[in-house]
Amino acid sequence: MKRIINYLFVLVLGSALLTSCYDEPDFIKDNTTPTGKGSVPVSGNDLIDLANGRIALSTSATAPNSYAAGEKISFELGFFSDSPIKEINLYETIGTGARTKVQTYPYKPAFSQTDRTDTLIVNYTVPQVPSKSVIKLETEILNENGLNLIRTFYVQVGMAQPTISVKSILNVPFNGVTAEGDSVVFNVAINENTAELYRPVDSVRIYYTIEGEAERFLRREAVTGTGAISRNFGVKVPAGSVGKSITYRFEVVSRRPKLTASASAAPIQVTAPSALTGPVTGMVELNAASPDMAAYDLLAQTNVAATAPDATKDLVVTSVTASAFSLASKNDTRFVKTTAGVFNAATHNSISYQYLRGSATASATISNAAVGDVYIAKLRGQNRFAIFTVTGITKNAGTGAPATLTFSVKYL
Repeated sequence: MKRIINYLFVLVLGSALLTSCYDEPDFIKDNTTPTGKGSVPVSGNDLIDLANGRIALSTSATAPNSYAAGEKISFELGFFSDSPIKEINLYETIGTGARTKVQTYPYKPAFSQTDRTDTLIVNYTVPQVPSKSVIKLETEILNENGLNLIRTFYVQVGMAQPTISVKSILNVPFNGVTAEGDSVVFNVAINENTAELYRPVDSVRIYYTIEGEAERFLRREAVTGTGAISRNFGVKVPAGSVGKSITYRFEVVSRRPKLTASASAAPIQVTAPSALTGPVTGMVELNAASPDMAAYDLLAQTNVAATAPDATKDLVVTSVTASAFSLASKNDTRFVKTTAGVFNAATHNSISYQYLRGSATASATISNAAVGDVYIAKLRGQNRFAIFTVTGITKNAGTGAPATLTFSVKYL
C-alpha cells in the first residue's frame, strides 16, 4: 500500500512540473521591455486614415500624404504597457516651427480581444497653413512612470481648390473655317501655378453649348496629378451647328475634397466645310536627263527645280527599284495613308479630321507607292491639307530608272 501511495505522489509531482514547464505565454510580458522604472509602452499597428478611404499614413518626411487644409484625419492607435498608462498626446510640428501639443486623451482602458491591445481613435484636423507645408504628427503613449513611445507620420498641405484655363486651340484650319464633324483640339492648363501644391485632381468634364440651346454634357475624362498639368482634349463638332456658334466648357474636379473649377473656350463659329480645288494632275520623275522633275510643290501644284530650297519640296522621288517606288518630303510635310472613299468625298475639313485620326502613323516617307494608293498630306507643319491618289507608275523593266509616278491631287 505504501508503495502505491509513493507511486501516486511521483505522478502528481511530475504532472505539476510538466505544467509549470508549459505555461501559456504572457502576451504583454513577452512584448514589453522592463526598465528600472517599469515598462515602456508598445505600439506597432499600421496607422490607417479611416476618414478618407483607408489611406496608409506615411512615416517618411520626404513622401508625406497630401491633405487639404480643414480635412479630418482619423486613425486607430493600438498599444499596451505592463506599467500603468497615463495619457496619449498628439503633437504637430509645422515645417521648421515649434512642436505643439494639439490633443490629450486621458487613458481609458479599451482592450480589443482581436488585437489583444488597447485601442484609441485619434482625430486630427489639418490646419490652415500655406500649401506645400509639411506637418510632422507625433502620437505619444505616456506611462505614469514617465516612459513613453512615439508614433510619427507626415502630411503635406495642398490647395483644395483646383484651377483651370483654356490656353489655345491647336488645330485651327489654315483658312480658319470650322465645320460640322471637325475635330477640334483644346489645350487646357490645370493647376498651372507651380508656386502652389494642389490636391490630386480626379477628372475633367466637358460640356458644350450650341448658340440658342441649353448646355449639354459631352464626356468625362480621368486626369491625375498634383502639380501643373497641360492636357489636350479633342472634341468633334456636332451636327446641327452650321451657321451657329458653339462654346465648349471644361470643368476640373479634385479628388478629395470634391471641388470644381471651370473655364470656357472662346465661341467657335461653325460653317459649311471648305471645298477643295481639283483634282489636278501632278507628276514626279526619277531621270538623270530631267533632274528638275524629281520634286513637287503641293502648295503651288508644280514641279520645282533640283536647286530649289527644300522648303518647297513636299513630294520627292527618293529611290526606284524594279519592285518599289519610294517618295519623301524634304520639309515638314507628313503623309497619312487613307482610302479612295475619303478622296472622292474630300473637303478640307474632312481630310483634316481623317489625318488627325491617323496621325499616329504620319510619316515623312512613302516607302512603296502603288497605283490606287491615297495619301493625305499635312503641308509644312501647318493645319493645311491636300489629298492625292497615285494614278500611274512607269519604270524601266531592269533597273527601275528612269521612272515616273503620276497622281491626282485636291488642295485648298
